[in-house]
Amino acid sequence: MHIVRTLMRAAPEAATTVQGSHVLLDLLWAHATPGDGVEHIAVRSVPHGMEATFFLTAVSDEAAVGCARALLLRARAPIATHGLTALPLP
Repeated sequence: MHIVRTLMRAAPEAATTVQGSHVLLDLLWAHATPGDGVEHIAVRSVPHGMEATFFLTAVSDEAAVGCARALLLRARAPIATHGLTALPLP
């Protein structure tokens, strides 16, 4: 099991429309595929945005980061409609 965290910043010029972490959690699950190896996702509010923590089954840390990155790329547009921008993963 690998853990990957990412921050989704609220755009300074736009108010975040996410009413709670459950909305972002549902959005991320909706864009997850079996190939991502996602076992669990936790989302919480943080100053200036939201933080998502992915718990992934992967062969290495690098593979886990790649899977989380792919999921975030697929969800990028819907995340943006809620006034958030996912920061790039290493």
